[in-house]
Amino acid sequence: MAVYRLRAEGTTPGETFTFGLHATGAGGTAADALTAWIAALTAMWTDVTDGIQAQFTADISIVAASAAELDPSSGHQLTRVEDAVTLPGTATGEPLPHEVAVVVSTRTDLATRRGRGRFYLPPLAVSKVDGGRVATTSVTNLLNGAVLLINTLQGGGYAPVIFHPDLTTTAINKVDVGDVFDVQRRRRNKLIEVRQTAGV
Repeated sequence: MAVYRLRAEGTTPGETFTFGLHATGAGGTAADALTAWIAALTAMWTDVTDGIQAQFTADISIVAASAAELDPSSGHQLTRVEDAVTLPGTATGEPLPHEVAVVVSTRTDLATRRGRGRFYLPPLAVSKVDGGRVATTSVTNLLNGAVLLINTLQGGGYAPVIFHPDLTTTAINKVDVGDVFDVQRRRRNKLIEVRQTAGV
């Protein structure tokens, strides 16, 4: 059973973001896994009922997707393919700061830390904040989008998994989204700060 690392890359004003997960597939190539991954991303982002594009402003966009096949004996990358995609947000207004993120937590049947994973979505539109938390309707929409991502990937023949350091995998069977914002600090590695100075 081959293991694939699936990644989405996107842009925000002056910055970039990435998120993804691992999946197993019986047969096929990295190119086949990429096709299934793009279909899953597109469904999560644009589905009329459960898509999440309306949670993000037009400044936020997924612009590329990649799939890498991993060596089952070492976990190192064997092959990698990438393709451009165009999945922009549709909300109006301004996005939250780059470091502010919502986490999708992935769960397995293991009741330990080993049985949990996560990925960070890009910053939401400011209009999706309610009392300092993620608005309830947005939490529901993001959760539905995450479910659609997982189910579409499974339907394409690739089972999302937690990939452990010992090179074993555990199937993901639940996802959850909370209403407290998280911080993704590594997102500010390209944003150039403009300062103003005043004498005192």
